Amino acid sequence: MFCALLLWEMLLGMGAYRVSRHQHPVLGLIRGQGNLFQFDEGLCWTHRNSLGFRGEEPRAKLPGEYRIALIGNSYVEGMQLIDKETLSAQLTQQLASRGFPRGCSAINCGINGAQPAEYIQFAKFYRSVFQPDYVVVQLYQQDFTYNMFNKNATWYIKKNGNNYVVAKSNQTDMEYIEKVTAKCPSALRWIFLSATATTFAKKYSSSLMEALNSMHNTLHQPAQVNNVSYANEFVPASAVDWTIDQLQKSYPKLIILYIPNIDYFTHAAPHPVEAMLQQACAAHAVDYLNMRDVFEASYTRTHIPAHGFNNTMPGTGHTNAHGDRLIAEQLAYYFAGKIHR
Repeated sequence: MFCALLLWEMLLGMGAYRVSRHQHPVLGLIRGQGNLFQFDEGLCWTHRNSLGFRGEEPRAKLPGEYRIALIGNSYVEGMQLIDKETLSAQLTQQLASRGFPRGCSAINCGINGAQPAEYIQFAKFYRSVFQPDYVVVQLYQQDFTYNMFNKNATWYIKKNGNNYVVAKSNQTDMEYIEKVTAKCPSALRWIFLSATATTFAKKYSSSLMEALNSMHNTLHQPAQVNNVSYANEFVPASAVDWTIDQLQKSYPKLIILYIPNIDYFTHAAPHPVEAMLQQACAAHAVDYLNMRDVFEASYTRTHIPAHGFNNTMPGTGHTNAHGDRLIAEQLAYYFAGKIHR
């Protein structure tokens, strides 16, 4: 057993599968720098910089350089895509092909599992480190139906009288581990909790926790049926409006990018949060890009869904390379009227 663990540690150290994490003073627990082999959706190698983001190492902004920061969760991170297929890489390529200045680029600030509270909380850090000229914040349905009010997250949004505030969770990592493993079969839970006492498991416990949480979410996803009811997913319009207001104050040159859940086969109605977002963005003079019409039109024309991979159910999960290309094209078209060439 010891020899097997030692051999596995050597393979990890060679960069075959980097799962280690460390604590960042602002961003919290982030992935370690290096290579990561991703296989739960898609099958690819990815590379991360010292901040745990995809892309090049952050550097000082050069004179005349134009930057677009893409802030979001795993959709922006593109952890299931090779580097050149990510949204940031495809948008940079699209901008270059349309004659934008050579110094115009999109920066990947995607974090797996991130949500609006973090986008607001980390705004000063993002502006300082990346110095973006424009900021694209990616949102999706679960940000409002679950993620933003999730007290298990390090940062979350909570009600404060007639308003809302960003709050920080007081629970320890071990308490979160116990909550996650409580969702798993008893045998697996015992193995995991026993392993956390070892040096090996302490080093990789966050990745094991993430994998277990992902497994639970996958196993307990509600079936998609026609005439979907959202009665159990009430979203206060005031929370959506507050979120857009705070994001607009945090990022003056802001674009909201909404990536919808689409049932390509039964054509379920959009979640009400889409209309709420459109209304809130209009009220706060924030540009709003909803990819629903583009994704559906593309599928009608090509029969290629913007979501899903060869090893997943077609049309489900994260956006694939085709989906990110469609988003990059729309963003490039948008910036054609914003960036001086």
